[in-house]
Amino acid sequence: MIKCECSERIGSVINSYQLYEEIKMFFEEQVKEGRFSEVPVEKPYCNGFEWKADKWYKCICCGCLWEFKYPDFPAKGFVRKFADGIYHQKENINEPISNPKLVSAIEGLSNNNATQQKFFEELAQAKLLCPADIQLQNSTRDGKEIVVGEGSSISVKHIEDTEGNKFLMAFTDWKELYKWNSSKEQQTVIFGYKDFQSIMKEARDVYSGIVINPFGANIVITLPMLDGLENDCIIKKEEQVLIGIPAEYPTELINNLCIYFDKEKSVDKAFLLWMVRGEEGSYLLILDSKEDPNILYPRIGNFCSRFLKDKMLDIVSANSDFGKNVIKEHKSFYERD
Repeated sequence: MIKCECSERIGSVINSYQLYEEIKMFFEEQVKEGRFSEVPVEKPYCNGFEWKADKWYKCICCGCLWEFKYPDFPAKGFVRKFADGIYHQKENINEPISNPKLVSAIEGLSNNNATQQKFFEELAQAKLLCPADIQLQNSTRDGKEIVVGEGSSISVKHIEDTEGNKFLMAFTDWKELYKWNSSKEQQTVIFGYKDFQSIMKEARDVYSGIVINPFGANIVITLPMLDGLENDCIIKKEEQVLIGIPAEYPTELINNLCIYFDKEKSVDKAFLLWMVRGEEGSYLLILDSKEDPNILYPRIGNFCSRFLKDKMLDIVSANSDFGKNVIKEHKSFYERD
């Protein structure tokens, strides 16, 4: 009776030509000795793209399915084992998307300026999963990167709030994405915050921002907040910042904010100034409020976006060290009765 070695072997990454030769020889010997049979490669190994392995082998003894992808250095190859004989796509061919530091920062968010700074610092470094409809034409693979050919299209998916505002979806990991759609066939792209900013610049009239883990922590990042990230909205120690009254006072924005604050009753006092950092300027909205900034700021930022006229807006707490120093020399435009 022929016996196999499948139980003693595991999948591996192929990071050298010598290892590739050893694995290739192993599979060829198994076929020659009647333990394995080569079967057609039927499915792509990468979720979202038509990249298929070079070989599939089926173990005649135990029914195990083996996937063999040749290396194309510097891109590594790999071998995967499916003990049950059922094929599953890889969620990511190089490394899992998990963002543990960002997840930790989200869990630590509170009505505290330091935790908010930590969140935005981690967001600026994160790579997020974004569901999309992908149609590739004339595209090639260069190592870990895809060179998208002419005629290709990538349409990222969005979600709407109760008021009909559209937000692009972003997920910190596959577990969070599966809360929205558990299908292994869902196509995805990996975006950083600069990718989102690029999309927003082209579609400011379409989207109101992004939402991270919408079926979990549900963190909303509005357009003004994304604009702030682009200009390093976190104030660093010893950074030179110029603060003053806007040359063109935004009367429409101020009047509407006063009405909004009266209705919402979430802000006790508000200041609006102009902030210059380097060569970039933005409105600076300083708020005195007891409400959680993680909930309040996205809501206010979204409201303000319609009155900004292509200008950027940063929102900070009046209780932060930066906020306290700034408001010493300026008068508020709003105080709740």
